[in-house]
Amino acid sequence: MITSSVISILFNIYAQNHFCVIYNIIKICDIYNGLINKRIGLTLTKS
Repeated sequence: MITSSVISILFNIYAQNHFCVIYNIIKICDIYNGLINKRIGLTLTKS
């Protein structure tokens, strides 16, 4: 009984951390894409 609750707690912590990592990667990708789009937009407006 104790071991199953410990495993579930560890799994919850792992799942939350894993979600945060995935969310941060998606957020970084969004920022990176935004920068690329701004750069493309600037080059298009200049030319």
